Amino acid sequence: MTTVVQTQQRRRTPLALPSVPVAGVAWPYDKIALVIAAVVAIVVSLAVTGSGQVASWAGLIVGVAAFVATRMHYGAAVTARES
Repeated sequence: MTTVVQTQQRRRTPLALPSVPVAGVAWPYDKIALVIAAVVAIVVSLAVTGSGQVASWAGLIVGVAAFVATRMHYGAAVTARES
């Protein structure tokens, strides 16, 4: 036997992400932090090792880690952003 169970739908309030204007476009802080962290990792690893290959891998790893951390912190609000 099948029964119908009524559920209440909850609407999520959108999370307002802080942003800063860059060249007239609102960039969220998470994207700016990601770019800055990757550039710093590239410059530091290039200065320490002198290898472009190591520097690019370091920038990639730091960039992906910052991206994943942002998604874990903000959750679905980042994917549903209107940008």
